[in-house]
Amino acid sequence: MYFWSVISVSIIGTGNVAFHLAKALSTSQSAKLQFIAGRSTTQLTDFKAFAEVSTQVSDTFHSDLIILAVSDNAIGEIAEKLQYTNGLLVHTSGSTAMDVLAPKTRIGVCYPLQTFSKRKDLNYSKIPFLLEANHQEDYALLEKLLGSLNAPVHQMNSKDRASIHLAAVFSNNFTNHILTEAAQLCNQH
Repeated sequence: MYFWSVISVSIIGTGNVAFHLAKALSTSQSAKLQFIAGRSTTQLTDFKAFAEVSTQVSDTFHSDLIILAVSDNAIGEIAEKLQYTNGLLVHTSGSTAMDVLAPKTRIGVCYPLQTFSKRKDLNYSKIPFLLEANHQEDYALLEKLLGSLNAPVHQMNSKDRASIHLAAVFSNNFTNHILTEAAQLCNQH
């Protein structure tokens, strides 16, 4: 079993999820945010306040946890570059199976069930995280890390997580359309 006092974390990605995770983890007592890696120095400017930044994913190799907060179609390609790391490699996608990270042996998913806007502050105690890991010790690491943010966690496999993600996307993206249609229907009758 693994025991951590402080978890060293690196994040790969420069989007909204990466930004908010970096912001939150930079103040966590349970995490030491080591690196944030992205494709260009311009995209990394906003992250300099949280940790050291780099355009090289190899700078993240020595972290206990590497979080891929990138687009779904980039997860597999970036994971291939990280096969020789010893740390736990996770992605933040709701619709991508954990197996995309294989053949690495320590893999998982840390999916926040939330829409992220860069400039909107978040209350992590209200954001459920759906977690999956292929080892119980790695699940415990994720649970500890998110516990330091007071975030509720739920263990969920890839198939069930994809269904929950689809329902969330549907309810979030189509609510306005449905309300408009309902208003038109009410106005007609």
